[in-house]
Amino acid sequence: MADDPVLVGGAHPEFSWIPLSTDLSGSTQKPERLAQVTFSAGVKNLVSRGPVWDVQMLPRRHKASNATTHFQHMGELLAAACQANGGKGPLVLAYDGHANHGLLTHVAMGLATHGLSGQSCPQTPFFKDCRYDPFPADLPAFPFKQLRYNDNDVMFPTLDAGHVQKALARGVRSSVRKVKIGHFFATCLMLCDTNVYHC
Repeated sequence: MADDPVLVGGAHPEFSWIPLSTDLSGSTQKPERLAQVTFSAGVKNLVSRGPVWDVQMLPRRHKASNATTHFQHMGELLAAACQANGGKGPLVLAYDGHANHGLLTHVAMGLATHGLSGQSCPQTPFFKDCRYDPFPADLPAFPFKQLRYNDNDVMFPTLDAGHVQKALARGVRSSVRKVKIGHFFATCLMLCDTNVYHC
């Protein structure tokens, strides 16, 4: 904690913690310096019904918040969690369906190797120590791979059913959007003969 009073509410990293002794008459109080969204992350022990610990909350500007910055933050957070947990990796990565989690989803499901066979992301904390394992069965149109941390710890990405259904509904209600599941495109034509949705 700072010894002197500070102004909180600006965008991370430059303006999230401004000492009140700073001259605030200049650019620091402009609207574009204020935070609009936050990146928030929690950690929970899966073997208990104990609390969820809010371990990181970063105030961000809309334009400074994207899939790349989210992925970098997740890597830093997961690396710190592994260090605090004696080098043991997480079991589950759970997150919502926001577009900023798109890169994380692709990497966690083995869809983005960034040009390196078997590795996930060689420059990103935590993910640089991960690798991919193919699933035992060679299933057609199933491009996914299993993500492992330090060759041993299997990780399971999860996007809750509500967000999956919301994304599907958003995708199929527009004439310009297409829904792709694996290598297959889903279409609303299959709904024409019945009143029941089939996926």
